[in-house]
Amino acid sequence: MDPQALIDDLQLEHQRLEERLAELDALGWLTPSEQVERKTCQKMKLAKKDRIAMLEKMTV
Repeated sequence: MDPQALIDDLQLEHQRLEERLAELDALGWLTPSEQVERKTCQKMKLAKKDRIAMLEKMTV
């Protein structure tokens, strides 16, 4: 896969995770499973951001 296409896909996934986090944050009070989902989304979002940064460094 083209590195730029991969970066674009990762950015889209990152945006979706950010939107889901906003939805969860808007709930105010989270159930235990929602708390786990929120934490998982945060970790996945950070991993995507790190991968994007790594790929961008490689394409320069």
